Formats: sequence, structure tokens, C-alpha cells
Amino acid sequence: EDPNNRTRLLFRFGMSGRFRFTLASEIPKHAHLQFFTDEQPPNVLSFIDVRRFGSWQVMDGWGEERGPDPMYEYEDFRRNVLDNLEDSGFNRPICEVMLNQKYFN
Repeated sequence: EDPNNRTRLLFRFGMSGRFRFTLASEIPKHAHLQFFTDEQPPNVLSFIDVRRFGSWQVMDGWGEERGPDPMYEYEDFRRNVLDNLEDSGFNRPICEVMLNQKYFN
């Protein structure tokens, strides 16, 4: 399967956005987008955003400024990180490095 031929959802969590996995009968307040399972009883993965600063967008591609997808392009992802370890973006606290989508998605 061609990894460039997938539909992707891009989530921007804003200041308070998060996911929560619950039973479908227990959908949390402020759940603005839900993904339901087929099992019985059904479960749901909800995007919760109390302050409504978060958003989502359906995308055809991966985005030009983003590194390879680690789930489907592991070798390219690994090579991208290892080949760029000398980049100044890696000379920061690990929590900042992990947020850099040029390397980590």
C-alpha cells in the first residue's frame, strides 16, 4: 500500500484538547468528534476540547514540513532522525526536540 495514498487527520490540540477512550454510553461533555468501535458494548474515542481552541483537518497527504510517518515509513523515519542528530534542533531539552514535527510526528 502506498503511504502517500492515505487519508490522514491532522489534530491541533490547542490549549486543552485531548483524547479520551470510554464506553459509548459515557461520552464526556465537550466531546466534539467521536470514533466508535463495532464491538458490543461499543466504545468511543472522543476528541475533547473544553475551550474549543483545538481543531482537526482531513488531509490527503502528510504535509510538506513533516518528517516520515513512523508507523508506515519506519526506516525513513529512523534515517531522518539519525541523519540529522547534528542539527541545532536536537541541541535542546528532549521535550522540545520531541515536539519538532520535522523529525517526530
